[in-house]
Amino acid sequence: EHLGLAVVADAEHDALVFPSRVLELPVPRSDPSTLRYCLEQCELLTARLDDDTRPWSTQVRDVLVEDISDDHQIGATAKRLAVNERTLRRRLAEEGTTFREVYTDTRLSIARELLETAGLSVESVSRRVGYAEPASFVRSFARHYGTTPGRVRRPDSR
Repeated sequence: EHLGLAVVADAEHDALVFPSRVLELPVPRSDPSTLRYCLEQCELLTARLDDDTRPWSTQVRDVLVEDISDDHQIGATAKRLAVNERTLRRRLAEEGTTFREVYTDTRLSIARELLETAGLSVESVSRRVGYAEPASFVRSFARHYGTTPGRVRRPDSR
């Protein structure tokens, strides 16, 4: 009732269905209590893992996901992980990757998920994952996945 949505019992599938116009609204950025709650949940989910055993690429991804729309730099990310930039580069190289590769993969994975499940417009998704220009996003997405974002976008979203 609070959200103005109908609840259907005994449906074939469990789902939350929102009109696409609701999903096009800008993401709120200034709700500290929601952010704190989400971060606490993430900490609970990862509490079982020892930070020393978690791959560095996973730790970098965790930092990036906190606000994927930001323009992340390796120096600031290294600082958040309490290592110097050179050490972070070396640890990622030991895993066979780079900061840029982890950053790009993280952005595009989130973008693909938004396109496939939420059916947001390509322009909206590109903004949400931090691309200044949709054209740059489309080129990067196509290079990474071998297809355009428009082709993976949920078909019933129009």
